[in-house]
Amino acid sequence: MKNFKYILFLIIGLPLYICCKKKEILIVPIESLTETSSFNKDGRVFTNKLTCFLVKGYDSHQTALDAVNRFIVKNKGADYQKYDNYSMFFYKESDQTTIEKIKQNPKVIDRYSNDNDLLYNFLWNKGRFVNMYRYEGGELIEPDPSDIILSPAPPIDTI
Repeated sequence: MKNFKYILFLIIGLPLYICCKKKEILIVPIESLTETSSFNKDGRVFTNKLTCFLVKGYDSHQTALDAVNRFIVKNKGADYQKYDNYSMFFYKESDQTTIEKIKQNPKVIDRYSNDNDLLYNFLWNKGRFVNMYRYEGGELIEPDPSDIILSPAPPIDTI
């Protein structure tokens, strides 16, 4: 009878454990899309940095967001404060959005990934966190687009 319990546990418990086990989320940089740009406006130089990452093993918004938040804390880089704008974009891995396909043709980001696989954009301005934008199917989900108020930008000399 004692052996029966162990056998029953193995027959029922092991398959349940295997199918319910969470996939591990791995976040890798898309080096070919990382860029730093500068421009001069009225004698002031503005510097921006954009970094992109691939989220492998995406299964749901909440688990991916938790993994991305942990990743940002560890990997944001100490130099993010020196940029006027610092952006981190996260894409879920799919058949079209892979490191290999992006290396072969970087335009896949604009032609496919932004509309299908873009998950999040985190934005900092002069080292201060501005916002996190969440996307689904190319559409902005958070913050609610109707809550975004567009107003004239302040004069550049007050920034």
